[in-house]
Amino acid sequence: MKTLRFLLEYHCCPVWVLDEQGGLIGNGLPADMVSDKNLVNLINQIQEEYDNLFENTSTYFGYHGFENEFEKQLFFTKVNSAIDLLKQKVGNTYQIQVDVDMSDY
Repeated sequence: MKTLRFLLEYHCCPVWVLDEQGGLIGNGLPADMVSDKNLVNLINQIQEEYDNLFENTSTYFGYHGFENEFEKQLFFTKVNSAIDLLKQKVGNTYQIQVDVDMSDY
């Protein structure tokens, strides 16, 4: 069974599609899920907000993190909502693998 891996990486969609052996098929929602505008919007928001946690200039790249604990909690509420929506959408089509731990941020 293919896997949808939820993983936060700078400038990447948080959804990774893996084949049965764990090899990367692609980064982004599978074609059969892009019609769900709520899911697409939520995934895009998460990606944009995550990218904004970093500074990337021609001379510097670094992680700045969240402004405060409240902002962090709001972000991870969105992450959990996206994961729940993915689980609802996939049914028996994909396994879901979540590689996000709040304590890492």
